[in-house]
Amino acid sequence: NRVGITERFRDLVIRGNQLTPGEEMQINLSGMNWYLQRVQGFWKSSMHWISPADEISQNDYLQILSKAGFDDVLTTIGNHFGFKGLACFHLTFIAVSYCSQGFVHYDMTGSAPGRNESRFFNVIIPLLLSNETSPELDLGSPDGGVVGQYKYQYNVATLLGDDALHATSAVDYRDVRQMRMAATVYVADIAEDNIDEIMQYYTQYYPPADAPEFLLSIAGTHWDPKKTNARLPTPKPKNTMQDSSSYF
Repeated sequence: NRVGITERFRDLVIRGNQLTPGEEMQINLSGMNWYLQRVQGFWKSSMHWISPADEISQNDYLQILSKAGFDDVLTTIGNHFGFKGLACFHLTFIAVSYCSQGFVHYDMTGSAPGRNESRFFNVIIPLLLSNETSPELDLGSPDGGVVGQYKYQYNVATLLGDDALHATSAVDYRDVRQMRMAATVYVADIAEDNIDEIMQYYTQYYPPADAPEFLLSIAGTHWDPKKTNARLPTPKPKNTMQDSSSYF
């Protein structure tokens, strides 16, 4: 909890100091700028998310991914799907204490133009889980129904690609004063042929949503099968995230 993200989430979703649905604001945690948002009211959920608000906090997030060994994850994804390169670009921390009814949606579509596949994944990494709970992720169908459920596990990430319909399951941890918290990382094989589709589903404050040229400039910077130096940034000596276990 060195940066203060976990404590801020506890204040928001456990102690009742939540934002109003759809509200968003810039905040400062441990001298870094972050962006705090709550989902819209139709999500029927207490979910909030905190994401980088500038290049400094974005790079800090990328460095903790490096410290945690996320380069190996990128290598596995890239090699398995035969991608030309990968970049991590849409980074958040999310937390929720209750949801009365999940909103079925997908995070991306059209990332592989003309092909029935995906060049994008939302990688969901559980950080805190409630001790006793029913499944937390609904798997959706095109008609808006639920066809299955999934229970998150520590040390097991979930990958959601193009058209992967999903929703937060109906849960309520408030009586036991707990919350579920995760890191989410969008990774994609970004190129000229899919940048418009990626930007259409881009909801981050930083990098700016009106700057597709920025995403194109970082294409393949975090993994490239032809470049050994295409990796996540290595944590700097005095970085706040040197101990990844206490960062959040």
